[in-house]
Amino acid sequence: MGYKFDIKRDRELNDQIWVAMCHRESTTALMAEREALWATYHNHPKVAMTNSPAMILDDSAILAAYKKRKPYVPRYKKRPASTRATGKRVTGFDGDYSIPYKPRKVTKLPETTPDKAHAGWYLDGFWTNGQYVILAPCPKTKRPLNLVTDRFERLLADNQDTRDLTPATIGKETYGGNGCRPLVTVGDVPIPADQLDIIFHYYPNAQALIGVQNMVRFTDCDYMIGMVMVVTK
Repeated sequence: MGYKFDIKRDRELNDQIWVAMCHRESTTALMAEREALWATYHNHPKVAMTNSPAMILDDSAILAAYKKRKPYVPRYKKRPASTRATGKRVTGFDGDYSIPYKPRKVTKLPETTPDKAHAGWYLDGFWTNGQYVILAPCPKTKRPLNLVTDRFERLLADNQDTRDLTPATIGKETYGGNGCRPLVTVGDVPIPADQLDIIFHYYPNAQALIGVQNMVRFTDCDYMIGMVMVVTK
C-alpha cells in the first residue's frame, strides 16, 4: 500500500494561501504547513525510491476517495463596506442637508462648456466655460477652444478692479434633494458648490468679494483670480 498523502488538506492549504494573498494577509504559517506536508510525503521510503508523484494514488482506496471528494469552498468573512471618506460630494438621493461648506477634491477642470459645443475660452491665463472664470493653466481638451474672445476680454477688463467690493464669508452648503445642485451661500448669495471647489483647489486662501453684479469674485493677494456666477431662481 502506498503512502496516504493528505490530498484534502493540500487543497485546503492551496485555497487558503490564495485567499490570504488576495486579502494581502500573511501566508507564512500556511506555507510552512504545506511544506511540512510535502516533506513528509517525499521522505516516505516508497516515494523517495520512485520519486514519482503518481505514488500518492498508488492505493486504490485513496484513488476512490479522491474521485468522491467534495470540492473545497474557501470560507472567509466578507469584508464590511469601507466607511473611509472618498472626498467626493454625495448627491443623487431624495433627502436634503445643510452643512458647513468643505472644499471637495477636484481632479481636473471640465473639458467642455455646458452645451458641449466647444472646450471653452482661454485668454491671458484665465479659462472659462461661460459659468465661471479661473486663473489656471489651460486644460487639455479633446474639443477645440473657442477663439472668439471679445466678450471674455471685456468681462476680464470690467472685473479687474475689486476696490468697491465687499468681503464675504463662506456660509453653509445646502442640498435640496434628488435632481438639485448643491449650493454654497457666499455672503447672502448662492453659488454652485462644485465651482467653488475649483476656486479653492487652485487658491486655498482665496477671498470672496461681492458687489451689485450677479457675480462673486475671488482674489488672492489682492489679485483677481476667479469669478463665479450667482445662481438665480
